[in-house]
Amino acid sequence: MSSHPSVNQRRASSLGKLHLVGQNMCYDQTVRLWDAQTGACTHILQGHTAAVSSVDWSVDGSFLASGSFDRSVRLWDMQEGASRVGSEQTGPIFAAVWSPDGTLVASAGEDGLVLIWQATDGDLLRQFGHAGFVGALSWSANGDQLVSGAVDGDKGVLSIWDVQQGALVRD
Repeated sequence: MSSHPSVNQRRASSLGKLHLVGQNMCYDQTVRLWDAQTGACTHILQGHTAAVSSVDWSVDGSFLASGSFDRSVRLWDMQEGASRVGSEQTGPIFAAVWSPDGTLVASAGEDGLVLIWQATDGDLLRQFGHAGFVGALSWSANGDQLVSGAVDGDKGVLSIWDVQQGALVRD
C-alpha cells in the first residue's frame, strides 16, 4: 500500500478476509483492494469517471459502496466483481455509508443533500438538507438515526436525523 501515495482512506472488510480499501484521489478514479498480510493489490474496481471520495463496506462484507466527485454512488458486488450506480446527486459526493442492517445506503456531498435509499433498487426513501456541503455521515448502531456533518454558511453543524420519521432530531 505504501507504493500508492494517493490513498487517503482505508476500511477493513468485515468478513475478515484482510482486504483493505483505499480510494485514489485525483488520479485514476479507481477503488483498490489490498491483501493486508502481503500488501499486494488484489482488485482494481473501475467505473467512476472522477475522483473517488468515500468507501464503505456493507455489514456482511459482500458489497462495497463508493462515492465520487462524478456525483454517483456505485455499489460493488464483491462476489461477482460487478457494479451499478445506486444513486446520483447534483454535486460531488463526499460520503456514502451503509446502514447497520445492510438494506440502506446514505449519501451526501457538495449539494447539501443527504439521501437515504434502498440498496437493492436505488429507490429514494428520505431526503434531508443542509445549507452547505455535507462532508460526513454516520448511522446509529440500530439504524434509527443518521448523523450528518455539514458546513452551513460559516459554521460547522452536526445534525441528527430520525430515519423513519424523516425529521430533524437535533442540530
